[in-house]
Amino acid sequence: MRKLVFILGLLGIVSISQLVTADIVFNSVPAPSGYVGFPAATGLAGVEDYQANLTLTPYGNNTQTDFILKSFQWVGGVTVAGGVAQYQFTEADNVTPVSTFSVALPFAGNFIWTITVPDTVIRRVGGLRTTFTGGAVGQWFISNNNPTDGTSPLNPFGVPGSPPRTFAFALDGISTVPEPGSASLICLGLVAMGLVRRRR
Repeated sequence: MRKLVFILGLLGIVSISQLVTADIVFNSVPAPSGYVGFPAATGLAGVEDYQANLTLTPYGNNTQTDFILKSFQWVGGVTVAGGVAQYQFTEADNVTPVSTFSVALPFAGNFIWTITVPDTVIRRVGGLRTTFTGGAVGQWFISNNNPTDGTSPLNPFGVPGSPPRTFAFALDGISTVPEPGSASLICLGLVAMGLVRRRR
C-alpha cells in the first residue's frame, strides 16, 4: 500500500505559456489546508472525473456534450526538469480516450502549472488521466479539502471513514457553439448593421 506524503505549504505558481482568456468551468485546485500526494513515481499518476459547468461561458449550457479546452491548471510536478507528463482526457468512463497530449515540464519540483493548449474539444462530463512517461518521475497532488462539485469522492487513504478528496486541476474553456437563439440574434444584429451602412 502506498503511503501519502502531506504537503502543507503553498505551492509555487508557474505558467508554461501565456494564459488564454477563457472561463474556468471546473476547478478542484483550491486547497485551504494544503495538498496530499503519493510518493513520486513513474507511470500512471492518477485518474479523476469532472463535470464542467458550461453555463459559466458565453452561449454555453449544460445540455452540450463538448466544449473547447483553452488551458488548464494542474497541481504536481517532476523530480527532474524536462520530465514528460502525458495528459489524456477521456469519456465519462475515465478510460476511452478523447484527446491526448504530452508536456515536458521545464522545472523540477511541484507547482500549480498553467498549461495552454491548442483548441482541443473535450467532453463536458469526462475524466483526466495523468501519466509520467519516458522514465519521468513525478506526482499529481490531491486537494486536501472536500470534493468539488462535479467529481466523485476519492478516498486516497484507503481507510473507511477517511475524508474524501479529489486530484487537483482546473479547466478553462469556451462553448463549442452558440445557442441557436443567441446565434440568430447575432445574425440579426449583423444584418441590421449592414442596412444602416447602406442607408448612409
